Amino acid sequence: MARRYDSTDAILVLAPLMWSLHIVGSKYSLSNGFLPMPFLIIRFVSAAVVFTAIALFVERTLRIEGRGDQLHVASAAVMFAANQIAFVYALKATTAVTVSLVFGLFPITVGVLAAVLGREAMTKQTFLAGVVSFIGVTLVVIGIPGGMSKLSGEIWGILIALCIPLSWAFFSLLIGPPMQRHSPMRINSVVLPGTALAVTVVGFSSLGNQNFAAPNTLAWICLAYSALGTLVITNLLWFRVVGRVGAAKSSYFLNIQPFGAALLAWLLLGETITVIQILGGIGIAAGIAVSRVRVRVPTPLE
Repeated sequence: MARRYDSTDAILVLAPLMWSLHIVGSKYSLSNGFLPMPFLIIRFVSAAVVFTAIALFVERTLRIEGRGDQLHVASAAVMFAANQIAFVYALKATTAVTVSLVFGLFPITVGVLAAVLGREAMTKQTFLAGVVSFIGVTLVVIGIPGGMSKLSGEIWGILIALCIPLSWAFFSLLIGPPMQRHSPMRINSVVLPGTALAVTVVGFSSLGNQNFAAPNTLAWICLAYSALGTLVITNLLWFRVVGRVGAAKSSYFLNIQPFGAALLAWLLLGETITVIQILGGIGIAAGIAVSRVRVRVPTPLE
């Protein structure tokens, strides 16, 4: 008898698509009046307040036990801030399609970094997956619409975009040990305020340069969605399904995000996806399939 689909299956597909829409919405906001750091500060401060209030009501306490876990969580918050700073500046400098496809490097980057740092053995499988994914990224980059002249203008955005999966890999390895002893909700309720504090310290001076009348209504809606829709609502939905089906099974659905975001950028922003970039995305997906990384990947906060 065939298994009946239920709300869990719907959330497994819906959550990555909601994160995909966040990438497109953030690109729109940054192209229509918002400066990168003010956008990030407003997003994280508002999300941290709401999420922490909900977590405190559910968990009753947000205490992280153990000096080692506290240090890991604090370091993870700083690394997540670096990840998000790279994200907004990459979106500002290059297309949402390019950034979205680079997102597909998350799983394999975690595996390769774990091997480099001695957390896991560097197997032939991991090495091959890294090579295949590197070829995929190369195709994504050289396939940017407009040829070499366009590529030269976006090279910094591409380099910054490559920092996104790298910083996420460090974040993943830092947050892994505390996640074994504390609930995802409690971990995130501490990481989000820590990240909000970090981005505020880094970008506080830029708030004076932000003309808050410049963003149009849709840009503000996209910011609100990125803050409350993804960092709060989608994370809460994701925690629910991860608790039901397990982290290993649910992690496979995260591969929907980069390709969903690229498709939405094409549909909603009118960005171009070239055949070479599509082949590059397939190459990145092939690297993920080859790797079958067996590390605990934390719930995305973005």
